[in-house]
Amino acid sequence: MENIIPKRKLNFDLMYDDENNFGKDKERDFLVLREELDKHYPNADFDFIKKGYDYAYEKYKGKFRASGAAYYTHPLNVAMLLIKYFKIYDEKLLVAAFLHDVIEDTQKDEYPVSKEDIAEYFNDVDLSHIVDAVTKISHENINEEFITYQEKYGDEITENIKELLNRKKIQKALTYRKLFLTLIQDVRVIILKLADRLHNVLTLHYFQNKDKAKEIADETLKFYAGYAYRLGFINVGKLLQEASFYYFSEDELYEKIRGMIDTKEVIILEQIENYSRDLNLALSKIYTNPPQPVIYHRKEYEIYNLTNQLQDPDE
Repeated sequence: MENIIPKRKLNFDLMYDDENNFGKDKERDFLVLREELDKHYPNADFDFIKKGYDYAYEKYKGKFRASGAAYYTHPLNVAMLLIKYFKIYDEKLLVAAFLHDVIEDTQKDEYPVSKEDIAEYFNDVDLSHIVDAVTKISHENINEEFITYQEKYGDEITENIKELLNRKKIQKALTYRKLFLTLIQDVRVIILKLADRLHNVLTLHYFQNKDKAKEIADETLKFYAGYAYRLGFINVGKLLQEASFYYFSEDELYEKIRGMIDTKEVIILEQIENYSRDLNLALSKIYTNPPQPVIYHRKEYEIYNLTNQLQDPDE
């Protein structure tokens, strides 16, 4: 994966897919996740987790990400993010991570997966509710709402309402409504959605449609990053902001801020070196074996937050 944002500027490693190297061997990939979870929760129900992984793997067969990677690597990465970045070790939420796109992405398949299918296969209604809650409202769902409206209000303005309901913004609004209503009852839903969005943002550079990438980045900055902070996932919120800002801002602005940081850092490092030299000289005059001062310099910068703090970047 191309490291689109200089690693030195962030508190995180954006080379996430390369780190795991998923997609070459199904069993080896699961073993990587199992070993990571075993460090924190050795008594986890790995049979249940493996059942979810195998189910998702079969349903995603023949599907690929924009990067060209097998699609199952995305939910696998989402599960890994839950473990490593969110410190979530709950078996049910990890299985939900494997399944979070199954309903939406199989609707055009010969045997589409439904919420009821998941509840029956895993004998777990609660699991099916989580998966359904993070599933986007589809055009079919919108048409169902249209039919309900038609039955209630008649045919007078049917075409206008149908046109309105099929608009992309309305589809997104209905998806948000569904997410909000579920969030009130179950915080696991938004945690899973944050992990999903985090992996999507970290792989935005694979998008051929730059306008779509910018739209996702904008949505992340306005909605998901804030929720990460409110739920206490501060580092996740920072990463969502930083990676999204790269796409949402004009390239010139991002590079300009980064250039300012680089220039300022050179000055700061020079000042630190001079101060350290003077301090060592002063200490050597007092002590036979002078203590070595430890000077800390923070090298990671959050360009998004710096940009918000700067009223005029030209100053």
